[in-house]
Amino acid sequence: MIRPLLEDDLPALYELSCETWEDYARVHGERVPPRPDPAITAIRPRHCIRTDPRGAWAAERDGRLIACGLAILREGVWGLSLLIVHPEHQSTGVGGAVLSACHDYAEGARGRIILSSTDSRAMRAYARLGLKADPSLTASGAPRIDAPVAVRQGDASDIAHTEAVDRHVRGAAHGQDIQAMLDTGHTLLVSDRGSAVKGLLV
Repeated sequence: MIRPLLEDDLPALYELSCETWEDYARVHGERVPPRPDPAITAIRPRHCIRTDPRGAWAAERDGRLIACGLAILREGVWGLSLLIVHPEHQSTGVGGAVLSACHDYAEGARGRIILSSTDSRAMRAYARLGLKADPSLTASGAPRIDAPVAVRQGDASDIAHTEAVDRHVRGAAHGQDIQAMLDTGHTLLVSDRGSAVKGLLV
């Protein structure tokens, strides 16, 4: 059954997310990370459910949550914030059904954005939506240089600045999504030339 995702589903979503990402790590030969704090983890999906209920969808089978999707719409730009399917139900079509429900929320949007995992099945599903794959660069480790003097750690008072930067760079602002990320412990870096948040919603 495909149905709207509700705040009451957050505990089940936590289990679904942990089990799915733990399996992903094992399949890809990566270290299985420790489970995060459920209270912190719930902030982001709760925010999406409250701001964009038309983009929040779940798949349920025999009373168990087996898939979930979260999409947001900001100033005419649609973004998929989460698409997750339990390992036992991947490649069965349930993920595509949830994605389709989330993508219905994009009707009339002037832009669409998805940050994809490296899973070829996910990228194939996004390509079927007509989306173009752009390359990205991921780096890890400690930087060998110090941040410029003009870069500082930001806070909620800098959200208006991030909105101006977002509109210039991507055509739509994240707005209070930034506050949700700050609430989960992410860091906002600000300079007079731009801003960046580690781990944006989309």
